[in-house]
Amino acid sequence: MAYKDICREVSKGNLKRTFDKKTMTPYALTTKPSEFNDFLDETYWYTFEDTESINEKVNLIKSERLGGAFIWNLAFDDFEGKCDPIGKNFPLTSFIYEQLEGKNASESINDETLLCDKQENESHNENCSKGWHYFNLTNNCYY
Repeated sequence: MAYKDICREVSKGNLKRTFDKKTMTPYALTTKPSEFNDFLDETYWYTFEDTESINEKVNLIKSERLGGAFIWNLAFDDFEGKCDPIGKNFPLTSFIYEQLEGKNASESINDETLLCDKQENESHNENCSKGWHYFNLTNNCYY
């Protein structure tokens, strides 16, 4: 279920947002019947991402000096800005950008010195198939 749908249902009181401290992810539990839960003889739960869980992932990206983030489906973000306190479109995607590249970024993840030793990688490229490149942190070739 999309973030925009979950936050709307949380604001209506149809879902209760909870945060799991072990996995550092939010989930929502049904509280009463709604458009996606016609009856409440069972409690249903939905997992999703929000800025709190994304912040944990961004911190991991920074601490492990990874190359960036991947967004599975932009349509699952709040493209209308209805869930964002200031009405910003795509608040989750914007948050990722701001933390990794924008004004809140501590250092650029695009800096090649942060990603890998370029000379070390190039010395192993001959072991990779044509068009593939060696990445020494994983000891593997990537396309």
